[in-house]
Amino acid sequence: MLRKRNLLYLIPILLLIISFLLYFQWDVFSAKSNQKKINTIKQDIIIEHHKNQFYVKQIISSVSSGNYTIDWPQNAKKHECLNDNRQCQWTNEEKTNMKINSGKIVLKYRINMNSNGSALLLKNWVAQLKDQKVAASKIQLIEKQFRHGMWIAAAEKTAVKKKKYINYFVFDINGQAPSLFWHEKKLLKKNVNNWLTIYYQRSMNLANLKLNTLEKIKAKYKMVIVLTNDYQQTFLSSLLIANNVKSKGIEEQVVMDAINHNSTFPKEEEWMKDFIASIVIDKAIGTKKAQFMYSELKGKLSKDHFHSFTNLILNMNEIKLSSGKLDQLIIKATGLGTNFFKENKRLSSPNKSFVLFDRRKIVVRGKDIKNLHVYTFNGKNFLLFNDIAESLGYKVESENKNQYVQLKNNNNHFTFYFGEKIFTYNGEKYGLLANPFIHINGESYIDMNWLHQLFHIKVDVNDKQISIN
Repeated sequence: MLRKRNLLYLIPILLLIISFLLYFQWDVFSAKSNQKKINTIKQDIIIEHHKNQFYVKQIISSVSSGNYTIDWPQNAKKHECLNDNRQCQWTNEEKTNMKINSGKIVLKYRINMNSNGSALLLKNWVAQLKDQKVAASKIQLIEKQFRHGMWIAAAEKTAVKKKKYINYFVFDINGQAPSLFWHEKKLLKKNVNNWLTIYYQRSMNLANLKLNTLEKIKAKYKMVIVLTNDYQQTFLSSLLIANNVKSKGIEEQVVMDAINHNSTFPKEEEWMKDFIASIVIDKAIGTKKAQFMYSELKGKLSKDHFHSFTNLILNMNEIKLSSGKLDQLIIKATGLGTNFFKENKRLSSPNKSFVLFDRRKIVVRGKDIKNLHVYTFNGKNFLLFNDIAESLGYKVESENKNQYVQLKNNNNHFTFYFGEKIFTYNGEKYGLLANPFIHINGESYIDMNWLHQLFHIKVDVNDKQISIN
């Protein structure tokens, strides 16, 4: 009895201990999981420039407690971190890993940089917390060294105040802080649209820049083009510096930057951004595969369908794109089906030609046949030959895709020679007035008009389905 009574007391205690251990393990797991979660932050950055040095104070408004990795600018010196006015707790000697409590973080560092006297570019100058997405940045630049000229950045809002001893610049931007460019000589300014601004020397003729191309695309982030002879040509994200209005690839670079800001693709489909850029510029650019696909669509779609498709591309608001979504835009523009982008989504795979198919279901002798479609080439309708033959009850017994195919059922035996206008039926040779076959993407297709003559079947078409009997 005593043992039973002790056991009754022991069981609740054991259950309590087990519960505590499970809770502790889950709490640790949750803490580790939360550290990997990408959070959104905002930052205010104050820069003082004098004696060829930039003193940066970067204030991040609020972060959760935990361990963080920080990427300092490559040429930054004298790193410092304050968390609610106390030194951050570094967990390595390099001062790249730290443990902080929740709240405000202040990062301080110094960047040394000399100018050529007429222009200066400050790039890759912002410290970044890993797994923290920057939603907005406000930059306050206090210029004590350059008494003339102007600072330029791709920003939503800018403000300039020139005082007796300092110049004061303010830039507001959605996202990470951009590159900053200083130019001593006065530049003219042109707002192309709500996202693109051009600064240029008076000697530059903007008429040579294809602004109509740049006006077509929508962008969610600001971009700047600087046309000057005082700095070497440099293409950065959101900032392009060119020495000539006719500089090769300037329009392409602007469009590609806008596309990179506007959209994402699955990793294996990233190259499709080159195709989007080709649509915008109306010229095949980028990878050979992107150029092939652009040429295929422009050459095989009607002018109306191609125009409708390009308008859908230019006016789309989606950020996450994929090969499947691009196929859907073709379907919307034409009313016909296609798997063109899905079949070509791997950059390394062989190029597949563009084909359209009727999306209505096909019924063969009363049976709904899945994945059998009517394809349209040069105004004629075709079916995949092997698929329709099998649906009609024939067995594809032997085959050489480039030369011939043999079909058999209980009563009949056909041999079709793809390169010739002849076939055999139950051992007898017959001639054809025209070749009923075409070959696309390694597959053989038969003209539907020949189905009746060869297999004595009838095709009926209505709005919902195509019946083959």
